[in-house]
Amino acid sequence: MNIFKTTGDILGCRDGDLAESSLHSFFTLAKQVRMQLGKRGYLLDNYLSLFFEAVNNSLTTDTSEEGMGSAETYQALCDQVLKNTDLQGGSPFAAKLGDILKEHPFISSFQESDTQRELLFAFAADIFLDEAVTQFFTEQKDSMSNTLDIIKLGDLYRQIEAIVGEPMAETLNLRLKQTFLIAPLAAVFRQAFTHSLLFKLTHRDSETSRQVFQLLLDNFAPPTEAGTSLP
Repeated sequence: MNIFKTTGDILGCRDGDLAESSLHSFFTLAKQVRMQLGKRGYLLDNYLSLFFEAVNNSLTTDTSEEGMGSAETYQALCDQVLKNTDLQGGSPFAAKLGDILKEHPFISSFQESDTQRELLFAFAADIFLDEAVTQFFTEQKDSMSNTLDIIKLGDLYRQIEAIVGEPMAETLNLRLKQTFLIAPLAAVFRQAFTHSLLFKLTHRDSETSRQVFQLLLDNFAPPTEAGTSLP
């Protein structure tokens, strides 16, 4: 099975265990594959070249900044809604944020606007993150489509597999993932967004001297019979 069948696989959106793999062990395997390919060793060279260029297309530092920036955009929306709870236009989330304020009036009971904003953001964080990751994934797929011929990559894989066999071809792809996709872009984006969320959860309300995560726990609905909690 080709684990790099789509651009999503290369972006790392199918999270799995990331086993450690050294560069030496990778090249040892790659050498074995090339030797088995014989005169068609160029297939491996072309395959690796395409893969390396695709992975190196976007830097994790840029992705991290995008994740943080996305969270700040949603934070600004929370500020707008708090200043006008009747705000319905612009973002599709405006109405949802207004509903959250109505469902959880304790948010507006705090004197500090920063505390209100962080609480509102926390209640909407799952929705924000889902939308942000979806948008990021779409943008990265479009960007990668301009630099990677995924059809050619798949064709090269099939040619290599036909010669060296499925087990070795699969091991090659797995080793590529372990060695060069240590921090998939989708995971980096989520982590950066989550870092921004953590800053909000640890914000300390000057009125109560309690952190936002404590205020959430104070007002969070108790577990249901099914064992889950509903905000």
